Amino acid sequence: MGKRIKKTYGANRPKRWSTEEEHHLLAWLDHCIRHAVRFDNTIATHIRAITKQKVTAKQCKDKVNSLWSKYGREGSEPSDIWLEGSSSLSGLEDEEKQQILELRYRLESSSLRTRLRSSSVKPSDPEPKRYKQESCQSSPLSSLRSTPSVSADSIPDSDSDQYRISNNLFEHNLKRHVSSSLPLEAPDKAASATGLKGEGNRPAPTNGIVNGSYYTPTYRSTGVQHDELIDSHLPAVSAEDIEKQIKLMSEKEAKIKAQQHQIFNLEGDLTAAQKDHNKLLRQIEIQGHSANNAGLIYNLQKTNSILKEKLLDKEASESGGRHIQENSLGPTASAIRQELDSIEDRIAKSCLAFGCSSSSTAKPLSESSTQLQKITARLSGMSIQKFNEHLISAKVSESQLLRSLVAALVCELAFVSSFPDLLDTGPLLLQGYREQILMHGDRSTLESIDFLAHNSLFSSEYFMSRLVPEKASEMALEVSQLLAGWDYHISEDQFFGPASEVSQEDLFQPVFSMALSLKLQLLLSKTYYTLVFPSPGTVYDPEIMVEHGWRSKGYATQRRGQLADEDEASARPDRTGIKICLFPALYAYHKHRNEGNSYSREVEEHVVSYRNFLGHDDDRTTGEYTVISKAVVQI
Repeated sequence: MGKRIKKTYGANRPKRWSTEEEHHLLAWLDHCIRHAVRFDNTIATHIRAITKQKVTAKQCKDKVNSLWSKYGREGSEPSDIWLEGSSSLSGLEDEEKQQILELRYRLESSSLRTRLRSSSVKPSDPEPKRYKQESCQSSPLSSLRSTPSVSADSIPDSDSDQYRISNNLFEHNLKRHVSSSLPLEAPDKAASATGLKGEGNRPAPTNGIVNGSYYTPTYRSTGVQHDELIDSHLPAVSAEDIEKQIKLMSEKEAKIKAQQHQIFNLEGDLTAAQKDHNKLLRQIEIQGHSANNAGLIYNLQKTNSILKEKLLDKEASESGGRHIQENSLGPTASAIRQELDSIEDRIAKSCLAFGCSSSSTAKPLSESSTQLQKITARLSGMSIQKFNEHLISAKVSESQLLRSLVAALVCELAFVSSFPDLLDTGPLLLQGYREQILMHGDRSTLESIDFLAHNSLFSSEYFMSRLVPEKASEMALEVSQLLAGWDYHISEDQFFGPASEVSQEDLFQPVFSMALSLKLQLLLSKTYYTLVFPSPGTVYDPEIMVEHGWRSKGYATQRRGQLADEDEASARPDRTGIKICLFPALYAYHKHRNEGNSYSREVEEHVVSYRNFLGHDDDRTTGEYTVISKAVVQI
């Protein structure tokens, strides 16, 4: 047997593309993207019409992908060329880009001329068809019994079928009217004139009645007899009517010619406008490849972002002015309780990850540390010696002691401290004043300007993203240094993994960030606050305390809410005193006006007070207060 020869087909072999064919291919791709044309269904026919060679859509798509892999923009994907066209091929030379643009403009101009020619043809009016159908179905005499009124508006266009039909009927009726106006011959003369040879077997004529009158038909052929019957009943048309009709038709024809001339002029104007449009598109695309366009876009985006920030600042300022008038610029009591709950939960998680045991009794603290002496005094109201004795007698666990110490440090370092100390940031605060004065003008008071400036400053990028995290890291480092010499047992059950994986500074930094953010909000509330730690051994008071780990009806809403339910409080076991406070309570005091009329004291009454968190020994804590948040205690 002979060796089988494998057939190869030209459609499956790779095609060798010339540079001109590649340009045509890319120009058609750009044309399809701009006009939403299917590239797969049209490219083969387009290339075949240009190159006179048989190609397939697959060969064209493979060539487009090959051009992207060869000239594609750095960092782009294969799908970019199908979305952006030749503009994604940054490796092409300027001359090649110019040729592709010219080819695409030719395609768009040719398609525009095709659309203009198709739009210049008037669609046929369906009315003549209906008129023709009705006239064919009616009898020949029905159209002659009524004389329709003729007006300029009822004359159809000369290009329509209705105009040709009506014109033919008019000429036919005019010819019949002229012939019927001639004197009729006698029946015998008419018969002799027409010649009745060969018609001897015709039946004798009978008289007929038309419209109530008799007439005697003549011996003529059937067609002539029928025409004379119609002509005898045509309406009389005068020469003046004919002249009017001719004049109206001439005017209508002149209007049609003027409209056609106007259409041709508009077509020329549209072609010129399209050329100008293409020139502008060409300039825009050429500028799009230049480096200066990127800088222009960046400047526009930057300007837009600046305008948006100013608009947001203005809206916030207007909203802040309303809040100042309503004395509601600071957070609500419910929002404060939610923030304090979050801070307490974060302290518990950080202490759990610290790694101390929850079952071992805490060892006495170092009495030589001044910072610990201050913290224990704030925490328990005792000296450090008595506090150590209480730890051993009450069997306070290491984890409970750690949570109490961290809570006390958060109160002292974050809330009671002088943060934010804006003496070194005078120009920054001054800028905030200037912006608010510019928005409000002379109508704003010192109080509204000061509070709005601080509100804008505290919510700025400088405070929230830079100053607060930096200050929180410093406080967390101070806590880690204070706890460095504390002797504790390492817990075997650590939910967050070994304590060595995370530094102590990173554990407590989020706690201080949350505390500082809350303090910035409370500075604008025109209220004094104090954090109260109930001393160990204090009788449990459900009005200002809540037991740690208590779960019952209403716990989620009353844990840090207002006064507890008396029934629920009475249902709980009766215990004399608390072991240790894990998180303090928050009391609110309204500001009192200072005595004296000096200018400095009057100004202090209307500006933001950086020290609105009072110490436990402050004289202003002796007045009436409101319990915002209850203390979490261990009984």
